Amino acid sequence: MLLVNGCSYTYGDELENPERDRWSTHFGQRRNKEVVNIARPGSSNSKIFRDTIDYLRWNKVKHCIVMWSAFERVEVYDLKKEDWLQVSPSRLDDGEKHITKNKKYWEYYYALITNRETCLLNTLNHMIQLQWICEELDIELLQGWFHENCWKEYKRLVEVATKRSHPVKKEIETLFKQLNTNSRFGMGDLNVDDFWTLSFNEFTDNNDDDLRGVFRTGRMPLGHPDEFAHEHFAAYLDGICKTRGLF
Repeated sequence: MLLVNGCSYTYGDELENPERDRWSTHFGQRRNKEVVNIARPGSSNSKIFRDTIDYLRWNKVKHCIVMWSAFERVEVYDLKKEDWLQVSPSRLDDGEKHITKNKKYWEYYYALITNRETCLLNTLNHMIQLQWICEELDIELLQGWFHENCWKEYKRLVEVATKRSHPVKKEIETLFKQLNTNSRFGMGDLNVDDFWTLSFNEFTDNNDDDLRGVFRTGRMPLGHPDEFAHEHFAAYLDGICKTRGLF
């Protein structure tokens, strides 16, 4: 069985029928595998990690694919809702009422209390922990970043730390080096890294002309990949896995 997790891109947000049309379904059909997709739109990486580990604890899983989301998303346990609340700086105006009501305080949080380095370090730690857990449980894992901006932000933060001679550079790079090749999907540069692969967002953008049809743009109105992009990304992912002998 193949477990898949991530955010809106992996869930299939904006698709008419996500369960039928998202890339994980197409990939499972190509591989003749049962697929369980537990991705949810707006998920923070803390939620993705928590839900993935929780599923692995109670279910027999042989293969796992995780596409991690934007670093800056966080989660807070909401006592009134009795559930975790997902928070993103890009959704303070149109998200949960709890966020909108306290927008000023969330702006203070993102401006003064946390920083991008912390968010990146947290994500890298989640990835390393998941990699180790899957190795211990003999689960084949493919993981990486859903959007090329994650990789660009990684490089920017390393560059800033280098210019300032800040020790956080060493901590970031030390964590990154602990990730094996199959834990670096969508992370790396063409003609530089032998593990280089396209993130889902980058794949959709780079193949927009190929995906374009009479009524197809590769993108849905809110910017998520459409069903045609999902189908073709599954084929791309299948090719990567065949080359690497995965799944």
